[in-house]
Amino acid sequence: MMQYLSPVEPILPSAFLREAVKEAIDINEAEIPVVDENSRYLGVVDLRPFFLPTTDILETRVSNVMVKYPTMVEGTFSPEDAMPLMVNSGIRGIPIVRGKDEYFAMFYHRNALEYLKEKGFGKNIKIHQAMRTVVPCVSSDDTLAKAAAIMRRHKVSRVIVAEEKKGLVKPLGVLTRTDILRILFKYSKSRASFGEVSGEKYRFLSRRVRDFISPNIITVNHDDFLSAAVKLMLENNVRSLPVVKNGELVGLIASTDIIKTYVRYMTLYAKARRVFYKIHTNVEELKPRIERIILSKRIPPGVSIDVEFYKRRGNLFEVYVRFRTFNKFVVYGDTAHGLEKAFRALKKAINYCRSQIFEIR
Repeated sequence: MMQYLSPVEPILPSAFLREAVKEAIDINEAEIPVVDENSRYLGVVDLRPFFLPTTDILETRVSNVMVKYPTMVEGTFSPEDAMPLMVNSGIRGIPIVRGKDEYFAMFYHRNALEYLKEKGFGKNIKIHQAMRTVVPCVSSDDTLAKAAAIMRRHKVSRVIVAEEKKGLVKPLGVLTRTDILRILFKYSKSRASFGEVSGEKYRFLSRRVRDFISPNIITVNHDDFLSAAVKLMLENNVRSLPVVKNGELVGLIASTDIIKTYVRYMTLYAKARRVFYKIHTNVEELKPRIERIILSKRIPPGVSIDVEFYKRRGNLFEVYVRFRTFNKFVVYGDTAHGLEKAFRALKKAINYCRSQIFEIR
């Protein structure tokens, strides 16, 4: 499991925030580990709150802003345990320690994506099932100050730069908090001495967003599989992708969304281990979706479920569901024309059997 860790160089609490920002830019992450002189883990500098419209914050000591993150021990670390901790804690990096709190490495979102790619996760899940549909946008003519303000207002780490033509919203690029940190760091480094006197160090905030986005935008289609988004993120070292449908912006898929989806499926499968089910079908590629429908229902332990889902001539489907417990047996059968109607019939059959077995009213 060590191949899924990032050997990030930690910083000392006496360092200035400027040093943390420099390392964050170098590794394209926002959370940097902090240790003492003996490499003992002390905390993490989370730079996400600090994309401020000022360079003064860069002269703050790390010890004044670091926070204590939950850790995991090297010997017992696994991505399967780390991802739920990320989701529940709202963090994007977990410090890995060994011995008596000796810092060892970091587990970031990109490491989680590497693990999910290796597992082949998302090959049966469409992007539109996991994406976010409410996405803050800015125009390419808007200023960096406005983009930063929108990120703060919506508590997000990125905005999509888009243009509207003939009623259609088309993405032009993505601007992230890390991008703003990079701009802030570069500007303060080159012009801080002059800016201290004239106030010009704040002028970069009036620059237009279009000056800082790549002309080669990477997008995914809403009907692509989640595994394709994972692959693109890793290949391009990004954590979010605009989602389009016929060229129009319809959402955003981020590493957070992918990890949350995986954790949700882990939870469903953990619950499913207490429920025994068999799926019989003559269309093998439908099995994953049938399984997800079964797992999405709240079925108490101690139930044995048989599902028959057969495609007959033309577009006809036969659906049979059987529920068994130690003292009850319920069966429900139906036919449907068309795949989506067949899946609706399956959900109806499961709900019926569940209500009869457990006398749900």
